[in-house]
Amino acid sequence: MTVASSQRLVPTKAVNKAVSGDPSGVPPGYKAATGQLQTFVLPETFTSSASDVKLGKAIVAAWQKDGILQIAMKPNQQATYKAANAASKRFFSKSHAQKAACVDSQSYAGYIASGEELTDGIADYSEIFTVTKDLPLDEPRVRAKWPCHGRCPWPDVEMQEPIQRYMDSLGESGEMILKLTELGLDLPEGSLTGLTRDGWHHLRVLRFPATHATNGKGKDGRGIGSHTDYGLLVLAAADDVGALFVRPPEKDENFANWERSAAGFKEDDEGWVFVPPAENVFTVFPGKLLFLTNSVLPSTPHKVGLNIKERFAFAYFHEPSFQAVIKPLEGYDVGQEPREGIHYGKHFTDMFIRNYPQRITTQRLVEEGRYDMLGEDSRTYPLRKPKNHRLPIPRWHLALAPGVTHVFTAYIGVQRHAADETCLRASAQIASAIRAWLEADHGPAAFEAFTMIDGAEATDTSVWVCYWQDADTYDAALTQLALPALFSRLGKRDRESVGLWRECFATALPRLETNYSGLDYLPGLARLPGTTTPGHDRSAYWGAARDRIPDSAHDLFPKPTDLESLPPDSAVQGRGQHLVGTNPRNLVHIRSGQFWEPCGQQEADAYERKLEPTLHSGLRYLMEHPHETEAMSVRYLRNEGDATASGRPRKESCGAAFFSNLDRLEQWAKTHPSHLAIYRGALSHYKAFGDRRRLRTWHEVSVLHEGDARFEYINCAPATGVMPSIRLEARDFSLLTV
Repeated sequence: MTVASSQRLVPTKAVNKAVSGDPSGVPPGYKAATGQLQTFVLPETFTSSASDVKLGKAIVAAWQKDGILQIAMKPNQQATYKAANAASKRFFSKSHAQKAACVDSQSYAGYIASGEELTDGIADYSEIFTVTKDLPLDEPRVRAKWPCHGRCPWPDVEMQEPIQRYMDSLGESGEMILKLTELGLDLPEGSLTGLTRDGWHHLRVLRFPATHATNGKGKDGRGIGSHTDYGLLVLAAADDVGALFVRPPEKDENFANWERSAAGFKEDDEGWVFVPPAENVFTVFPGKLLFLTNSVLPSTPHKVGLNIKERFAFAYFHEPSFQAVIKPLEGYDVGQEPREGIHYGKHFTDMFIRNYPQRITTQRLVEEGRYDMLGEDSRTYPLRKPKNHRLPIPRWHLALAPGVTHVFTAYIGVQRHAADETCLRASAQIASAIRAWLEADHGPAAFEAFTMIDGAEATDTSVWVCYWQDADTYDAALTQLALPALFSRLGKRDRESVGLWRECFATALPRLETNYSGLDYLPGLARLPGTTTPGHDRSAYWGAARDRIPDSAHDLFPKPTDLESLPPDSAVQGRGQHLVGTNPRNLVHIRSGQFWEPCGQQEADAYERKLEPTLHSGLRYLMEHPHETEAMSVRYLRNEGDATASGRPRKESCGAAFFSNLDRLEQWAKTHPSHLAIYRGALSHYKAFGDRRRLRTWHEVSVLHEGDARFEYINCAPATGVMPSIRLEARDFSLLTV
C-alpha cells in the first residue's frame, strides 16, 4: 500500500484565490474551510495478500472519516484521461444545435443542456453528456422496451473511442476498489463485485460554465446542487478549476435517498469543506446503495460551485446490474429497510425521471408504460410455466453461500487400454496420485468417484468429479494436478497402456440450475460448504429447467451462428496425441443422478428392472447419435466409495453430458421417445410408491460462457469426451514421452 497523504480531511482556513484571478481556489460567493484528502495507489494485481487487506482497511477507514478519498492515476490512466478530456472539450465547443441532436428517446444517454437538469427543483448550470450502456436496437431488452435501455447517441467516433477507453480503464479501477473494500469490511469474495456483473456502469461528461457566463436559468454560482450519489461507487476526475465541496459524515445526517431525495440537503448551511483540485487523481465516493453495509460506508453529500473559469470534469458510476436487487450484506444486516431490497433499475430510473421530467426519454417512458416493467421479476422472455400450474411433487434447488458468484467443476478420467499387468500398474499409479491430490489442502471442496458403466469411449475408466466455489483455489488445484506431468512420470510401456483426460468449467450462478427430489441425500454441488436447499415450484412442466436459470429472463442461450461444426469423418486419432481446447458460447453441461440405496426391496427391484433400463437406453441413444442430438461426452457412471458390507456395487449412478446449447437438450427431453420413456417411467414409479418412495433423483445444469471450459486429453480413445465434436489443438506428444 502506498499512501501519498495519510491526513484526514482536516479543514484549514480557506483563501479565496478567485479574487486574485486564480481559479483553483474556492469559487466566488462560497465560504468553506479547505481540506486535504487521503490519496491511495491501487496495486497492479489483486492477490488478497496481507498488503491488500491493509490497503482495503485503510480505504474503508478513510471513507468512514471523510466520506471521500483520492486514488492516484496510473501513467496509462493519465494519458487516457487527457485524451478523454480533449474529446470532451471538442464536443462542448460544438454549436448548440449539433449538441442538442445527440439525444435518444429510449435511453437517458446523450446531451443535457445547461439548465436542463434539476436538483431539488432548481436548474443546475452543468452541461452534460451522459454515457450509458450502448445497446443496439435488436438487443433483447431494447426490443422488449425496457426503461433506460437503448443507444448512446455519440456525435462521432472522435468522441466515442477515447471516452469508451476511459470508461474501460475506470471500470478496472472500480472493480479493484470493490475487491479491496470487501477485504476491508471482512466480506466474502464477490459480496460487492458479484453485483457488478453486467453492471449498469455509466459516465457523465461535464462542463461547468464560468460564473459570469451562465444562461440565467439556475441559481447563481451553482454548478450542481447538494446531493448524494444514488449508486454503488463514483470515481470523478476534473481539471485544475476549484469547485467541489463535501460535507463530512455525520450520524444524524444519514438517510436513504430512495425514500426521500437528498437533493438540496443543507446546501446553504455551514459545515462544508472545499476540496482543492489535484492533478492526476480520481476522487472516489461511496454511493447510497452501500446501505447494504448498514451505512458503515456512508454516502457523502457534495456539491459543485462555479468559478471564474469554465471547468471540465468526469463522473464515472460503477454500478450493479440493472436487474440487481440490493440487500444487506452478511454481517451488516440489522433489519434495515426495505427488507425486500432495492431494485437497482427502478432506483436508477426514479433518479433520472426526477432530474429530467421534461426530457423526451421520460415522456416516452411514461407514454409507453415502460416504468411498469420494472421490478424484481421483470423479464425479457416470459416463463414457460403454465398459468395456474401446481407442483405435484415437492422439489428443492441449491442456494450457494452468500458472496459466492461462481461454482467450478472438474471431471478427471483414467482410461485403461488393456487388461494386462502393465496397464493395471500404470492406472493404479495414476489413480494413487489423483487420490492424494483429492485429499490434499489444495484439493477440491467436494468430490465423488465413479466407474464408467457405459460411454462412447472405453468403459473401463475411473472417473472423479470435483467441485469448488473459489476461483483461486480452483486454479491452484488444477495447476497442482498437471496431467502431462502425471503421464510423463510413467514408464514407456506404461504410458502406452493408459489415457488421461480432464474436462473442467466455471459456471456463473445466474447460468446454473439445480433440482432435487428430496433433502435426505444431496450430492454434487450440494456438498459444497455453506449451501442451502430452499423449495421451489418451477418443476413438472416442459421448460422448467430453463425457467430455473436466472439469466433465462433475458437470454435465450442460442448456439453461436459462427460455430464451426466438425464433419463426421474428421474425428481425431486420440491415441498418441495430447489435445487441448475450450468451449464455444452457451455450451451446456448436465449431470443427472439417481440414488436408490435406501429403497426397500420392492422399490429397488422396480427401479432396477423397469426404470434403469429405460434410463440406460436413453443415454445409449445420445451416445450413438451425437450429430443428430449435438450431445457430446455422454457418460453413464456408477458411484464408488462407501462400499456396502456385502461388497455389492453402490446403488447410485449418474449420467453426465455436454450439449451444444440448451435448445438441443430441451428438444431431446421434450420430443424424443427415448427421453419420453424415462419421463413416463419416473411418473409411474412415483405413482406406484407415493409417499413411500425412497428413490432420490436430482440434476445440475450449467450454461457456459465462451471460454469457461478447459478440455485436455492425453493418449485417449478416439471417441473420448468432446474430441469428436469440438476442434482441439494438438500439442507435441513427444514432449510427454522423453
